[in-house]
Amino acid sequence: MLGLCLAIDAVVKEKVQSGLDRVDRKTRRAHKASCDRFKSAVNQGKLDLRGLSPSDFQDVQVDHVADFFRFGELATCAAITQGQSEKLHMDNHDDRSLYTTLLVLGRENLDWDHTDGRGDLLLPTLGLALPVFPGDVVFFQPGLLPHRVVALKPEDAKKRVVITMFTCEPTTDYLDMQGITLPRAPRSWTPRSGQDTCPRCNKTYKDLLDHIKKKHGEDRFTAEEMADTGLWVCSCGKVAASERGLSYHRNRYHSHQV
Repeated sequence: MLGLCLAIDAVVKEKVQSGLDRVDRKTRRAHKASCDRFKSAVNQGKLDLRGLSPSDFQDVQVDHVADFFRFGELATCAAITQGQSEKLHMDNHDDRSLYTTLLVLGRENLDWDHTDGRGDLLLPTLGLALPVFPGDVVFFQPGLLPHRVVALKPEDAKKRVVITMFTCEPTTDYLDMQGITLPRAPRSWTPRSGQDTCPRCNKTYKDLLDHIKKKHGEDRFTAEEMADTGLWVCSCGKVAASERGLSYHRNRYHSHQV
């Protein structure tokens, strides 16, 4: 079973992850953060994986026991089924802030009968009937959208396998209650302006505007003083990095004209 989990992860990471990144990068990042929180909870002893260790599957080396439940960083759970769910329902245990991913599998040249929409995914509140074929991937939110599948013929039931990957909402709630958070990535420093010489200090600074804001916040400058710096000066004497910044300053504080 662990080998199957790793195989799903390999396929999803290579083929599926990039697809979600193209259509919804923000939620894709939320999926990754959810998987990282799962790993962090294991590290902190807040999740018990019942003695499972990275060495339990000898054929492939993993760095962390949570890697068995990574599924391309799109989910922490997977269900494998033949056939379909024919009754209209909602999956209330799926995290509604993320997507559930359906990976539809079948044998080459052994497709099921699609007559009369057999095997289609029905989303009645959206008025959609979504045909699915072997190799298709579907991202949707089954905790928000009622859905069902049009029944296959009995002889076709074994022709289709669906891997459903999801994040369990009760687990997410548990991590929230346990205060499992991820450290914020350090923000990269972005200079406000370029390097130049301060006309008041007569010294060169890597970020001239930053220096002016910190050391000369109450000073007033003239356009002549800033003429060679590339900075913009309002008639009130305040300095801005660009014409857009100067316009923002004027609109916010006054209606001065140069």
